[in-house]
Amino acid sequence: MCKLRRQIIERDSDFVEINSLYKKQKTFMIAGERYKRIIDNSLSADLQEWYQRKNIYFVSRRSIDNNLFSKGLLVDLMNGFKLIAPIYDYFLRLRGGDALRKEGS
Repeated sequence: MCKLRRQIIERDSDFVEINSLYKKQKTFMIAGERYKRIIDNSLSADLQEWYQRKNIYFVSRRSIDNNLFSKGLLVDLMNGFKLIAPIYDYFLRLRGGDALRKEGS
């Protein structure tokens, strides 16, 4: 999280890219425990969404529909994971993970 916060403050191009990707999509929401006290008042509200977290994950909440009981659920899950994968790849790179997901796998 310290590395992420540093990239937010520095407006690192990798973070700017994933933040842009996040803002363009409407499937997932940022979640995770927040600090109660504001750490940096100078950041915009959309950056605070990332910066104020003790941990981060993404959730998708939907109404129950017929896809829940069909193969459509698998398609929805695959499409959702493809949509959010660049953000998780970013987190792996940020963490220094050497087992990055290969493109197309």
